[in-house]
Amino acid sequence: MLRGKRIAKKINFRGLKVSYRDDGKGEPMVLLHSGGSSSRHWDKIGPQLKGFRRIALDMFGYGASDLFSGPDPLDHDIYGDLMATFAADLGGRIHVVGHSYGGSAAIRYATRYPHQIASLTLIEPVLPRLLRDARETALYEEYASSEEGFRTRVEAGDMEAAWRAFIDRYSGEGSWDALPDKVRKARMKETDATVHAFHANLENSMTIKRCGQIRLPVCVISGSETRDPDRRTAEILGKEILGASHIVIEGAGHMSPLTHPDEVAAAILSHAFSQMAA
Repeated sequence: MLRGKRIAKKINFRGLKVSYRDDGKGEPMVLLHSGGSSSRHWDKIGPQLKGFRRIALDMFGYGASDLFSGPDPLDHDIYGDLMATFAADLGGRIHVVGHSYGGSAAIRYATRYPHQIASLTLIEPVLPRLLRDARETALYEEYASSEEGFRTRVEAGDMEAAWRAFIDRYSGEGSWDALPDKVRKARMKETDATVHAFHANLENSMTIKRCGQIRLPVCVISGSETRDPDRRTAEILGKEILGASHIVIEGAGHMSPLTHPDEVAAAILSHAFSQMAA
């Protein structure tokens, strides 16, 4: 995200170091990346978000942030509290953009601290509970089996097989093997963080009823070629959140911020600027 002048910062949250990158001027926009990534997830999009101060977090265990540890397992309510800390430090309402894992954290933050949010953009957030609520049992099980497969392979000591199945699921067969060796090694160092991420996603308490209670400007973004669980989740959000817009990026899959950054950036900007003008 931060090309040119890059400013890396960190805060202390419950005794853990959380790293983030801070760039640009204007109203603050906090960017939350997908699982198996870092703040660099936004490298192709950040420079296009002109008019905003872009704050891209490294979520727990990713990038330069500490792996989460505490008396209870990591869940998205903890991310909500982390985001509330950022908003308080920034001194005003913030625009929030979350993709996949980051989108799951963003929507929980929105339900708990709505007064801090100027606009919310959700790019295919992973919310298995919504699928279960909608009686989409097969789609729910598809996601749950992916989580179980990752954890089982890790417990068996085959981290590379775990990552190959995970990356290929979202980016297409052969995507893991096509990555540079240094990228594969970096991802495998984040195995524990990704186990935490899967758990947090499955335990996310976001329900269809709670979606109907959201009274915020929300934009949902999905790809026309995404997998069925992610497509259906986006459809549910677009229907259940009052006034939400749902933008479908033609030709994109789940990783649209990487494969279709121009279209995603345009959608984020349009939504955020529309709320500034309101």
